[in-house]
Amino acid sequence: MPCLILPKSQFLHIPKTGGKWVQQALQAGGVEFEEWSVTHCDVRSAPYPERFTFSFVRNPLTWWQSVWRYGMVRKTRNQSIWPPFRETLLGESFGEFIEDVLAEHNGLCSRVFANFTGQFVGKQESLAEDLVRALTAAGETFNEGRIMAEPPYHLTDKSFDTCYTPELMAAVIMAERDAIGRFGYGEDCERMIVKAEKCYQPDQQGL
Repeated sequence: MPCLILPKSQFLHIPKTGGKWVQQALQAGGVEFEEWSVTHCDVRSAPYPERFTFSFVRNPLTWWQSVWRYGMVRKTRNQSIWPPFRETLLGESFGEFIEDVLAEHNGLCSRVFANFTGQFVGKQESLAEDLVRALTAAGETFNEGRIMAEPPYHLTDKSFDTCYTPELMAAVIMAERDAIGRFGYGEDCERMIVKAEKCYQPDQQGL
């Protein structure tokens, strides 16, 4: 998805953080925008560096789950895959993918987020509220009610199993500690790892 140029600001889309919904919500809210031709341009390649710039991030743990699901769906359809993962996504399980990510792309999520963040950073977990905050801070004219009422764009196919083992989850938290700390996901990650420890049941066949 390309960068969106609004009258007083610009939106930089980090993959798998709700960008399609943002585009849909801007249309619903009466915000005019143009699409910049560069797909997923970051702060270094953004067309108007002087403009108010906003983007969205998400919990790195769920970001990696979404990246893998999306890649696997595209793989089954013989569609192109985001370049860093063309080889990594050949793995048949989410666990294999995460192990490869930790070995080949350690901390990538944190680096991606850092490259796309401008004056305002919202969260995928609170898209509507944070989009309203971003547009208000930028001085844009918009219909708040229509943005808040905009339904989800779509959900990635969740038929693919993306369960973390507690050990892999802890390793990802360590690898992505920069993004987790910078964007305030520490408590969410603590809750997720406690849940994983309670729910994960090793194979007990033969016991």
